[in-house]
Amino acid sequence: MVCGCGKVGLDRARSNQAIDEIAEYVGLREVFDQSLDVYRAESIARQFLRKAQRAERLQYETAIVSMHLRSAARELRQAIRQIDAVLLRLENRTEQSDWNELLINIQRSFDEHEGVAGSEAMKERFRESLLELDGLEPDMAATAWTIAAIAFDELSRSGLTGPVDLLRRSLLSTRADLTNIELVESRGSLSELSVNQSQVDCISVAVAIAAAAFIVCCFIPWCWCCQSVAIAAFLAVAVVACLDIYG
Repeated sequence: MVCGCGKVGLDRARSNQAIDEIAEYVGLREVFDQSLDVYRAESIARQFLRKAQRAERLQYETAIVSMHLRSAARELRQAIRQIDAVLLRLENRTEQSDWNELLINIQRSFDEHEGVAGSEAMKERFRESLLELDGLEPDMAATAWTIAAIAFDELSRSGLTGPVDLLRRSLLSTRADLTNIELVESRGSLSELSVNQSQVDCISVAVAIAAAAFIVCCFIPWCWCCQSVAIAAFLAVAVVACLDIYG
């Protein structure tokens, strides 16, 4: 079948809109939006921490240092609350009566619309995007590519369940990394929060959202042939955002 789509924009706003519309179709829009908000909260926490560390090195009084440490801890608590809320919302959605039938129908549409070939094309677009990110360290590029390759390959076997499980695992990993907030408040240390692991978790969430959007798109009329470029654009932008948070 020949696609009847018009030109699909590649700007950030259009790609985000595409993800929102796809996610809304299956009741996952708020889950996806709030998942990304977790890392924005952690980013703010790290900004406060760096400010506290600068204040200490510049020999500001202890009260100023402590103020910024408390702010960092506050934002980390917000990130944890955000994760808990997302996981609860995700659990509620996947336990609704229509979910299992939806999974079956989505998988059928994926097969009907040559989803495996589409997954390969998505992987290749993402790999090209990683190649063009000049500030991206080779090891992190390889890690991001591996996460995406596994997630998109898994679609043919696990369907929507695959990216949903990846999203859940990544958020739980992030939560485990953020629970020791007393270290932040008392000693001004985020040494227990691995920057590399945080980047991997953030990228994994972005990949999970993109992979879920792709397979759901196969189920939505005309979406399967119109929005793959927008989904790839979303993933590239999201990876850059993850790197900027921890840069």
